[in-house]
Amino acid sequence: MAICDLVLAELTAMFSGAIDCAENNDGIFVLSTPFFYPDRDHIQLYIRQLPDQSYLVSDSGRTMMKLDTYGFELRRSPRRRAMIFQITSSLGVRYDNGRFFVIGEENRLGQKIWDLLTAVHKASDLVFTVTGYTTATFADEFEGFVSESQIQYERGKQLEFVAGTVENVDFWVNHSPVPKAILLLSAGSAGYAVQRSDRVYRTFNELRLASGNIARLSILDDRQDVWTEQVMIRLGHVSTVLNWTDKRRVARELTSQV
Repeated sequence: MAICDLVLAELTAMFSGAIDCAENNDGIFVLSTPFFYPDRDHIQLYIRQLPDQSYLVSDSGRTMMKLDTYGFELRRSPRRRAMIFQITSSLGVRYDNGRFFVIGEENRLGQKIWDLLTAVHKASDLVFTVTGYTTATFADEFEGFVSESQIQYERGKQLEFVAGTVENVDFWVNHSPVPKAILLLSAGSAGYAVQRSDRVYRTFNELRLASGNIARLSILDDRQDVWTEQVMIRLGHVSTVLNWTDKRRVARELTSQV
């Protein structure tokens, strides 16, 4: 337990809050911190000694797993990969194969763990930079499509109604006599697909109750096989559901005058 005692002594001098370190059955030391992921799970780090007597400390891939459940993927977004690189490089933290980690000697481990915690915390907060939790690349792709189609639109429009209701939509196409409110759905996992569809349903249901003179379009990035029939049926109660791969129909609906 010497390494735990050393780490706890150094970290408690850096910040306040409940922190614990204990060895698991695999001989790995688990460091539980007072910091949180967006889903309110505590951030945990894992410490193991290497053959050269230095220590490797990592998040064991949990951070990217958490981000993926919120639709924050790196695979299709060079911009997001650059954001992760900027965070890690500024703190001297490494990122490889989905893991954040540091390697250090015993006498410098506390500071390195603090840097790793900072990087993990900053990375997990990136989910809040994505408008409406929609995959940024899909929103950009959709915007390029409507622009090339010479459709007049607004991105990120806020709608206000007499009753005081305020709703935000991803895109707004102001065709007379019936304007169109558009929400995009893109997800990297089935779990996040359900969360995203729930938010879209609530927004469009509020919009339906506030004004019957606005067409509501749910556009799914169906290149990801995460959308169940139940999700599509539920969204169909409050909107017209369109698959992104059927761009002809998407274009027809966007330019329709009814």
